[in-house]
Amino acid sequence: MGDGGCGHGDAQGTGAAGWCLVLALPGLLDRRRLERPPASSEPVPSSRRRGRRLWRHLAVAALPLYVLHQPVVVAVAYAVIGWSAPVPVKYAALVAISFVLTFALYELLVRRIRATRFLFGMRS
Repeated sequence: MGDGGCGHGDAQGTGAAGWCLVLALPGLLDRRRLERPPASSEPVPSSRRRGRRLWRHLAVAALPLYVLHQPVVVAVAYAVIGWSAPVPVKYAALVAISFVLTFALYELLVRRIRATRFLFGMRS
């Protein structure tokens, strides 16, 4: 164990734990939808209706956004890395540009085209 106590098995365990977390999070986040209280006759405020629509939109978009974000981040990072700016500026630009491009790709290429909706496993 001349590697500072971090043997090869530790790295495999950490990787396995990371993948378990990636697989568990969507299920845990979906529990909110399963545990809905019974519908009441009281009117729902418009802010709550907007919040529900946003959650529904993001729930449908979760897999496509997850798949799209990695190549977008890599492409933007490739362009941003050559800038002569401080690292925090590069990081902020990377996050902002990647966020906008990922959502734009989802809205324009996935959500509106039947074939890509099918390829991403979305209901039509």
